[in-house]
Amino acid sequence: MTDPTTAASFLTIDNQPISIAQAVRYLQMGRKFDGFIGEILRQFVLEREIGKRDDIQVSPAVIEQAMVDFRLQNKLTDPQKFQGICTPV
Repeated sequence: MTDPTTAASFLTIDNQPISIAQAVRYLQMGRKFDGFIGEILRQFVLEREIGKRDDIQVSPAVIEQAMVDFRLQNKLTDPQKFQGICTPV
């Protein structure tokens, strides 16, 4: 395992460097890692698929807002219902 004191700083809090490995451990301990990875995966797939299409010119912000609106309108706001959809490898 990489020593967090010698790893490149991912984030600095109160002049204390936080490595990417340490940040991932904090997310895992707080049970937020799956959601974090899921969010990255979702954004990656959206941007890749939109980039493949020449016939549509929609900003990612508009798509994001449409997704939020859809989830709210359909009462899909409980994160527990979406647990397991994206499992990191």
